[in-house]
Amino acid sequence: MVLLSFFLLLLPTASALGAARIAQLPLVVEGGAADVDAETVDALEEMVARDLHMPLNDTMGWLTYVDDRALMDAYDSACGQYVTRRGYDYPAVLRATADAVEADLVVLPILTTYYEEIYYTSIFYEENFLHSGAAVRLLVYDRATGEVIDRRDARSYADEDQPSGRAYVLAGEAMRNVLAAVNLRAHVRDLRETARGAEGQQ
Repeated sequence: MVLLSFFLLLLPTASALGAARIAQLPLVVEGGAADVDAETVDALEEMVARDLHMPLNDTMGWLTYVDDRALMDAYDSACGQYVTRRGYDYPAVLRATADAVEADLVVLPILTTYYEEIYYTSIFYEENFLHSGAAVRLLVYDRATGEVIDRRDARSYADEDQPSGRAYVLAGEAMRNVLAAVNLRAHVRDLRETARGAEGQQ
């Protein structure tokens, strides 16, 4: 195990040879999700980060992650350029952001809906009624292909108050579904293989 670790440290890393660049934008919370709490926001962002994680990358350097400040400066500038009466043109925003920071992959999660209401019933009925919902949108821009993948999912609950019906649970389920739909891990693996190929040609 020690010999393997030593061997890996001796290998030339892709970072020195032009590693693929990944940009993970923070979760956008739209007006219909204004009641979301910070803990849920962090949890949803962490779900995206896990799918962007590549084992051994710290050692091999196949992928690099765009600096947060540079990323947000580029994103804010793009949003100012591509705003319409209906809101932001997110595909155009992602393309412009990728060009500005030279990112190979840009990921933008959006929470569009998030609500939770508990109705307290009469003393003659022990269970309370829960009405909740969450909807997410996930956009992924692959700079090599020029393709923007845009997936949405929504969950709602209207029944007796149960933990499984809480809005944060529904939001997590919706995020899990869009992550599976865009197959983010496959995009990351493709970037790793491209970096490996570039390394082999040196």
